Amino acid sequence: NYARTLTTNYDLASRKWDVAADGQTLKHRYDNAGRLNQMQDSLLNALGSNVGTIGYTYNPAGSRETVTAYSLGTSWAPTYTYDNGERLDTITSGATTLADYGYDPLSRVGTLAYFDGTSTTYGYENDDDLQSLTPTPKMGSPHSPIRFEQ
Repeated sequence: NYARTLTTNYDLASRKWDVAADGQTLKHRYDNAGRLNQMQDSLLNALGSNVGTIGYTYNPAGSRETVTAYSLGTSWAPTYTYDNGERLDTITSGATTLADYGYDPLSRVGTLAYFDGTSTTYGYENDDDLQSLTPTPKMGSPHSPIRFEQ
């Protein structure tokens, strides 16, 4: 058996600050509005070039705008855009749309199209419970829906 001690520290606003175990620390840092704006992994950062650092930015409405992951001197930063209802609209990386969200009249996710040409259609019951997911491959007709029963 392997026993592991996990220590979690919180800041004065009761937000997770540091989580440590076995010589590794995951640091959470926040902006002035109290939103997570950086996570650092001490073990990965020991490799250099902020390998274990992830940064977050937010738009004026407070919705996440970018997530930047650093890796050996380079970074990858997908961008999040929102529609007029402040619902997630697209996730892009450069000129590539990674995900494109569509909503039904009740603001529930209706479709989700992915960068590779595949998509998923969501079906709901009258009480808003998810009823079905219908995946559609890049080329071809939709698969049979995955149904959720109560």
